[in-house]
Amino acid sequence: MYAVIRVGGKQYKVKEGDLIRTERVHGIGVGEILEAKDVLAVFSDDKFILGKPQVEGAIVKLRKIEDGKGKKIIVFKFKRKKRYRRKYGHRQLYSIFKVEKIEVPTN
Repeated sequence: MYAVIRVGGKQYKVKEGDLIRTERVHGIGVGEILEAKDVLAVFSDDKFILGKPQVEGAIVKLRKIEDGKGKKIIVFKFKRKKRYRRKYGHRQLYSIFKVEKIEVPTN
């Protein structure tokens, strides 16, 4: 069984046991569980449930494993003949989650 969920404004196709790397999710600590109620679709061996826009009653439980920073990206702006140079870097914050359980209501 796998599901399509929305976390942090992006969509992820997950199944139990998967690790997903999302943009930083604030408000929960490492080791705590996040219940993703924004489940867009659920696929199992015998049935397919498509949400309109979400699947009613479906929950995906995610355990936060780690917070971190990505690799540094260098941004360099330059305008010739104008003595303009600008250099700065950016490190994207991220969270890693492990998919604990996909719960779907039985109808």
